[in-house]
Parts: sequence; C-alpha cells; structure tokens
Amino acid sequence: MFTAVQPVRSRLYRERSARSAELGTCSLNAGGKLPFLSSFLVATSPLIIALDRDLERSVTWWGKLRLLTSSQYYDQGQQKTLSFSAGSSVELLMGRAEGYCLFRAGGEVFQAGCLDFPGVKSADGAAHDWWLQVQCGKASGWMLMDRLTLQLFKLERSG
Repeated sequence: MFTAVQPVRSRLYRERSARSAELGTCSLNAGGKLPFLSSFLVATSPLIIALDRDLERSVTWWGKLRLLTSSQYYDQGQQKTLSFSAGSSVELLMGRAEGYCLFRAGGEVFQAGCLDFPGVKSADGAAHDWWLQVQCGKASGWMLMDRLTLQLFKLERSG
C-alpha cells in the first residue's frame, strides 16, 4: 500500500507499457491510499559488460525467458556453472537483494553476485521501469512508478 504525500495525478495504462492504451487517470489527495495488486520490474536498458578474459561463474539459472515471475524466481532457478569467453558480453539487467543481480547472456537469464564480473562496481547503470497494477477509485490499470511519481508516495509496509 502506498500513501500519497501530496496530491497525485498519474496515468493508468492497459498494459505495462507507456505505449499501451491509456485507461484514465489516478487522482489522489495527500494522505490518499493506493493499494496495488501486483508489481513488475521491467529491464529497459541493461548495462553491457564486455569480458576481456574467460570466466566461469556459479549462478542461479532460469534459461531463455522473456518474463521472470516471482514463482519462477523463488521455485525454479537451477544452480549451474556457466562459462563465458573473452570477447563475449553479459547484460546486467537489474540489481536484486543482498548484492545479487539479474544478468542475461545468449538470451539466458541468471543471477550472480553483482561484482562477479570485471568492471562492475554497482547495478546503477542498468535502467528499469517499475509498474504497479492498481485500483484507484473506480479506475484500475498499470501505473508507472518512475522517480518523479515515486517521490509523491510513501510505501506502507505491513508487518
């Protein structure tokens, strides 16, 4: 649940894309509550890591996929050792918790330590969009939680 810290007007979309059809606008006064049904992070601009030497890394691997769901993330990852050749590249998709990052190489998605690849100091160079499926008054749809929109809310954690 999010609480508006000031008045909010934000577009709602049919799908998790600013190119999809707009369904309306979410308007909240300061103090208004915004419950969300689901949350998705979408990698929009990965950080490309060019490898200058052969590497072998132990990873959690999901294979080729377009969408990594939370159930896949928690239940279907396989422990595997991947080999990378000098001259190849790895895409850092986004940072996760406790120093881990999601990566992609050869179309395959895996998780490893963010610093497991030479030249990576943090996941800050990778960009992603955060989409929330929300019910706002009578309107429902997907809201993009960009940096500006996120500043309008505080997250209420249930405990």
